[in-house]
Amino acid sequence: MLEEKEIKQKILEILKGIPDPELGIDIVSLGLIKKIEIGEYLEEFKVYDFIKITMTLTSVMCPFADKIIEDVELKANSLNFGEIQVDLDFSEPWEPSEELRMQLGI
Repeated sequence: MLEEKEIKQKILEILKGIPDPELGIDIVSLGLIKKIEIGEYLEEFKVYDFIKITMTLTSVMCPFADKIIEDVELKANSLNFGEIQVDLDFSEPWEPSEELRMQLGI
């Protein structure tokens, strides 16, 4: 059984393989992943009872929202840690970091 920190790292590593279709930069580097919560380990089934990924998108009207969420679920579920739940959180608008702004030329 891995430590919670290790599980979160592995999830973030695999999510780095998902590019934002418009910007061509992975969703982790864009800062779209806000939080990963890990439930209790179910020894009987060798999985966690839940894994919740809270994320945002570059805009509320993102035309690729469904595809990005589907990719997050597929990639994270491929790790076999437990059923992945993806929640979108638009409580704060996405803002690129200063480093990302320079990379994007904005």
